[in-house]
Amino acid sequence: MTTLISPEAQRQQLEQAQRVLAMARLGQLPTPTQARQTLAVITAQQQVMRQRGDSALDLEPARVAASLLVLGHRVHAAMGIDAVRALGRCLAQMADECEEDRT
Repeated sequence: MTTLISPEAQRQQLEQAQRVLAMARLGQLPTPTQARQTLAVITAQQQVMRQRGDSALDLEPARVAASLLVLGHRVHAAMGIDAVRALGRCLAQMADECEEDRT
């Protein structure tokens, strides 16, 4: 079952996931709950992208990094950077789409 959330709530969840991955990149592992939530948010965003007909591959670095965190593993620095950048690009695209909707 897919629960629809507002674009603002979606953005906030993605920003939180980005923060979790950024902190993991710096060596601060999230709690198991935070890791699972991060993975769930990224997976849900990939599903939204697929439903819109977009490629979800752009978020794959973030999904892989979050999957490692769920398993309790540390994220290699380069992988963490890629994951944070992937979420940043997704957030920027969401902001652009919101701007287009307003005009």
